[in-house]
Amino acid sequence: MNQLQQVLVAAKNLALQNKTPTVAMLKSRLNSVPLPILIQGLQKYKSMTVIEIDAIATTQPVPNSEHDENGTTLTLGIQLKFQQLEKQYEELKKDYQNLDLRLKELEQRK
Repeated sequence: MNQLQQVLVAAKNLALQNKTPTVAMLKSRLNSVPLPILIQGLQKYKSMTVIEIDAIATTQPVPNSEHDENGTTLTLGIQLKFQQLEKQYEELKKDYQNLDLRLKELEQRK
């Protein structure tokens, strides 16, 4: 396994632990990997699709597997996508509330 692959595996393992991979977190786990390789690997990881991330071999099992209402284990890709969608939903919700508040203020000024 080359150094770039080590960075990708470490980044995926962090994501499996519900942690956002950062250069500092990767550096603490991969002391022997040069900083430019860490940055390159993290950029590559962040640009990967969910399917590509799923294809990265991990060195540890998925902690705290989640299950849907039927008891089926959700894949990492689905979990990551769901987390992204939840974050986007919360951001949109805040934006809507701010716009609604501004509209009410404008209507009161008339």
